[in-house]
Amino acid sequence: MKKYFLGIVCSLCLLICAACGQQEETPPDSSDIGNIDNEEITVGTVYDAAVVNIRIAPEGDSRIVDTASRGEMFEVVDYDAEEEWHKIICKGDIAYINSNYLYITQWPADYELTVGTVIGSGVMTVYAQPDTESKSILGTIKGEKFLVIDDYDENWYQIGFPTGSGYIKKSFLDTITTTVHKALQ
Repeated sequence: MKKYFLGIVCSLCLLICAACGQQEETPPDSSDIGNIDNEEITVGTVYDAAVVNIRIAPEGDSRIVDTASRGEMFEVVDYDAEEEWHKIICKGDIAYINSNYLYITQWPADYELTVGTVIGSGVMTVYAQPDTESKSILGTIKGEKFLVIDDYDENWYQIGFPTGSGYIKKSFLDTITTTVHKALQ
């Protein structure tokens, strides 16, 4: 299972930079929301930014309807790698995130995973090895989410993120085991 997860985590990151056309700012159409009975779900995970704006329309000056922290996952509707904006389901409605901030993967809806949410105040460190003397590879703040790859020992979790994996002290992570479908709700 670890190899399957690492394969997903380490697969190609999609970064697309293209100019978007002008579109009228209208409320999202919830009839486009994906079917929960699908065997595979296209999942977009926020990365490469601590906070990302979620917008009502696929353009940078449209109204912000919410924000997302690093590690938050959304179902992507009608995925197209060529688009500058990805249509997502956010709190039951259609919304948009710039494709530069989403890492796209395909997951079985019933795949079980453990998600860890960073707790505490200040910046917590993710290390290359389960040792505070090892190289610091990422700074993370309260509310950011990571997939837990391994319950390494009594003090450390090994976590995964789109650009690799690392270790974080257990005291900095609140974990929950769920399915992909439930994690997206």
